[in-house]
Amino acid sequence: QYGSPMVSIDGERINITVKVKNLTDIKGKETVELYIASPSGIVARPVKELKGFKKVSFKGNEEKIVSFSLNKKDLMYYYEEKLVPYKGIYKFFVGANSDVELYKEIQID
Repeated sequence: QYGSPMVSIDGERINITVKVKNLTDIKGKETVELYIASPSGIVARPVKELKGFKKVSFKGNEEKIVSFSLNKKDLMYYYEEKLVPYKGIYKFFVGANSDVELYKEIQID
């Protein structure tokens, strides 16, 4: 079970955390994936971009906090042969696959 993602900005770092819980009595593993959705702009971008993933082992009924860290440079894109910042409201999705619907929106300047 996934909780709602939390996103914070610390200087140039973007920190994303989410609580993940094994709801069974059986130990197991989960691949936790981080996707972002960029604001609309001049350059066409994917609907969701995979920006990271972590394989997490769980004991039965165990809950863990899974953390990701991005740099604001990770949100840049190429336009007219230059790397440019992409400012606006981003959605950060965390889940088991790209169909995840839990997200947190945050303004990136």
